[in-house]
Amino acid sequence: MRWKRIIQNDLESMPMAFIVFWSAISAGVSASLTTTLLLLYTIARFGHTAVYSLSLPHARMVFWIVGMVCIVIGAVASILAALT
Repeated sequence: MRWKRIIQNDLESMPMAFIVFWSAISAGVSASLTTTLLLLYTIARFGHTAVYSLSLPHARMVFWIVGMVCIVIGAVASILAALT
């Protein structure tokens, strides 16, 4: 049952991340910034999955926040790049 919730959680988060990072690439956001954000997001999602499977809620929250911060920074960078 826990793995079903993990997969559902990924299905809720990843499409938004893909759209944001695709937008960053399309808008011409710095390649190094986009690569760094994608790498951190990927590490955060793997970490989130690992600690979720081990029932570690505080660590899960930290990994979730890191992933969401990467998405927000990517979205802001995309908007700024599109406006300049």
